[in-house]
Amino acid sequence: SPGRLRAQIIAAARECFLWSGYSGASIRQIAERANTTQALIYRHFPDKPTIFETAVLEPFEAVLAEFIDGWRASTTSELPTEDLFARFNREVLAFASAHRADLITLLAAEEHHPDELRGVRTTFNAMVREIVGLVLADAPERGWNHQDLDIAARSVMAMVIGSALLEPWLYGDDDPPPTPERLVAELT
Repeated sequence: SPGRLRAQIIAAARECFLWSGYSGASIRQIAERANTTQALIYRHFPDKPTIFETAVLEPFEAVLAEFIDGWRASTTSELPTEDLFARFNREVLAFASAHRADLITLLAAEEHHPDELRGVRTTFNAMVREIVGLVLADAPERGWNHQDLDIAARSVMAMVIGSALLEPWLYGDDDPPPTPERLVAELT
């Protein structure tokens, strides 16, 4: 079925991108791994950057969309600031830890193909802007008036994602990394 084939293509593309990087992965390689043809891939996706975005970035989008929906559905009295931050930190840290290879592939591809992947960057930035918008909208009610919230929200996201991406480098073999809950508590 078209839905099953699309899912096969996405799974194969993700494997190819993680294994070979954006530059090394080809539509032909993806087609072979998905047991389909390049022509059928192009029926589902117009180009390689779109396949890349779907395979590598969309899972992150889903996590952030779920968080954003939860934030919008609750009031500040239902979700105190510390709980809100802890939930965000926990969800983003868990995703970034589980998908470290995806995010590294995304960053490497951006470094080497910034023009070709401008749409991927635009999509990611739109997600960040949506979270910043929620922070700014809640600021008066939560009493957040003494920070540059635009920079603070973006910096917190960078810290959480960076903590997951750099964990092997930050702690190495001799220093055991903190548990996720300990790290979430400190980040919060």
